[in-house]
Amino acid sequence: MTNIIPLGGYTKLDIDPDNVLDGAKGALSTVIVIGHNKDDDTSYIAASTADKKRLLWMIEQFKFKLFNGDFD
Repeated sequence: MTNIIPLGGYTKLDIDPDNVLDGAKGALSTVIVIGHNKDDDTSYIAASTADKKRLLWMIEQFKFKLFNGDFD
């Protein structure tokens, strides 16, 4: 048990990846996980759908929002 209470929203500070993944559980209909492995910094990607067109569309939508400042 911890005294830390997750508040949600956006932050400018780094967050432990396990906490981010735990916070997303049960809240999403489709998910893409993109990251780097701890040991050798190689790329990692996993998704809950096999529809590559949908995955690309989701990535492009997030890129647009990121560049548009929607996550500031």
